Amino acid sequence: MNDYSKAIELNPNYASAYYNRGFVYRDQGEKTKAINDYSKAIDLNPNYATAYYGRASVYYKHGDNTKAINDYSKAINLNPNYSNAYYYRGVIYHQQLGEKMKALNDYSKAIELNPNANAYAGRGDIYRDQGEKMKAINDYSKAIDISPNYAAVYVSRGSVYYDKGEKTNAFNDYSKAIDINPNYADAYYNRGGVKSAIDDKQSAIEDYQKAADLYKQQGKTSDEQNAIYYVKKLSEQ
Repeated sequence: MNDYSKAIELNPNYASAYYNRGFVYRDQGEKTKAINDYSKAIDLNPNYATAYYGRASVYYKHGDNTKAINDYSKAINLNPNYSNAYYYRGVIYHQQLGEKMKALNDYSKAIELNPNANAYAGRGDIYRDQGEKMKAINDYSKAIDISPNYAAVYVSRGSVYYDKGEKTNAFNDYSKAIDINPNYADAYYNRGGVKSAIDDKQSAIEDYQKAADLYKQQGKTSDEQNAIYYVKKLSEQ
């Protein structure tokens, strides 16, 4: 930090020093200072794609979706091969704005440029929501191939398998997620559903109870109550 500030003091037109100091401010949670430094770097070098990307990441983190999209788009215009900019713009379209086709296009472009587990997982989620079960499974599987310990993707793929009636595959994916993350409440809850569906009542109760305990620890009261409901329901059968 001090080195970048000193470099700016010596050369107030040093765009890279502003960019690097903005990066440090961003990591420290200094939103305004980070934006100011990224903006100064852009003023000095209007073609500085990574400065737009950096500023976009600050806007995104603090919920300013419109400004984040504008900056990611500017970074892409300056560098059409900027895979991360496509990915994070896709995340905003998908998770914040619900514009799934735009998100699908951005995830696909990110994958084309640099295949990565998060982009496959995001695109898989969209395919799942569209009812494209095999496309979703294929993307989740590719995400797992790239990142074998991606517990959340095992749960997502397991849910699609369950919807397809493939209970064994679903069970295996939920169990794998639990192996990776023994505190994964959703995985226990979903596995409890599989066990209930195959009439393994006592084991299902254990999974639902474990899910309830974890949800309680995590402050997820509604999810905890849902799990407790199934514990009671199965216990009364």
